[in-house]
Amino acid sequence: MTKNGNIKEHTAQKAGEWLSVVQSGTADTQTLTEFDSWLHEHQDHMNAYAQAEQVWRDLSLVSVLGDVDVATALQPSRAAAFRVWFVEWVMRPFKKPAGLAVGMASLALVIFSVWSVGEFSEFDGSGHVTYATDTAETRELLLEDGSMITLGAKSTILTDFSFEDRRVALIAGEAFFSINKDPSRPFFVTADETIVRVVGTQFEVKQSAEKIHIVVLEGVVEVILTDSLVDAASVDNTSDLPRQALIAGQKVVTEKSKRAFDVVEIAPDQSGAWRSGFLVYEDASLVEVIADVNRYSEIEIRLGEPSLGDIRITTAFGVDQIDQMLAGLEGSQPIRLDRSAPNQIVLRRSRNKS
Repeated sequence: MTKNGNIKEHTAQKAGEWLSVVQSGTADTQTLTEFDSWLHEHQDHMNAYAQAEQVWRDLSLVSVLGDVDVATALQPSRAAAFRVWFVEWVMRPFKKPAGLAVGMASLALVIFSVWSVGEFSEFDGSGHVTYATDTAETRELLLEDGSMITLGAKSTILTDFSFEDRRVALIAGEAFFSINKDPSRPFFVTADETIVRVVGTQFEVKQSAEKIHIVVLEGVVEVILTDSLVDAASVDNTSDLPRQALIAGQKVVTEKSKRAFDVVEIAPDQSGAWRSGFLVYEDASLVEVIADVNRYSEIEIRLGEPSLGDIRITTAFGVDQIDQMLAGLEGSQPIRLDRSAPNQIVLRRSRNKS
């Protein structure tokens, strides 16, 4: 584990310990003062403690906690008042030995859950959890229902699970989903103005150049087109919206400007290669390829003029072979590489090629 990982783990463990102390109802003034000092020592302490409280809330062990916005309540100006309210009203049932025993048993799950969130997550106080990866980084995420998500490089998702359904918003990048079947809790993925509805299957979703790519590897999904981001955020009323069922081996690309589905058959090796460190394209636009490459490159790559983005290419390369791919473009397309700016490569049209 990295040094940063050790620090995160220690912070999560300390947050769990403080949660136990606060919820025991036995903390004296000096202890609460120490807690307040630790809590406001660093924003990471607030985030870790808020995560622990959220997991506790999700366990429904403290019903009176209701819909309290922990992140807001933990702001410095309101921390003292919140702490008094929490100890006096929320934790009163846990002062009894039986209640404390239940609380302590659940605390182990709280600590485990906080650790399992990982270094690349952020709790926002509302019940949602955001997961993000850095440039050239991919991560595997185990959700609370047993489903798995592989998050691609420079990608971001927002999860929102309830007793009724499971929802994930793909904010940027791409993700591969392996969803556990649960007919009573449908799984929705929203990406821009597109909704993917599943019960249990394997599929991937990618945002690229104002397009949404959806590929199904196993099972069946239903792709729904909405009229706005507001509609996509609320997946409850979609009966009148255009939709398309996809089965294993099929791919669809949706666009904001095109309110229709273009379903194509794909070979198994045409999807998911990025999870093994390869990017594969067949008759893809250059703007799409460059958008993907920029999630793996420490140096920004730009198109010098928009028309270059319409060039169609077929290529495959490793994420560590970006320089070779660019050299291939320069040799086969009307393109030259401008490296005059620091930390940037600009693709410009070469006047020596047709």
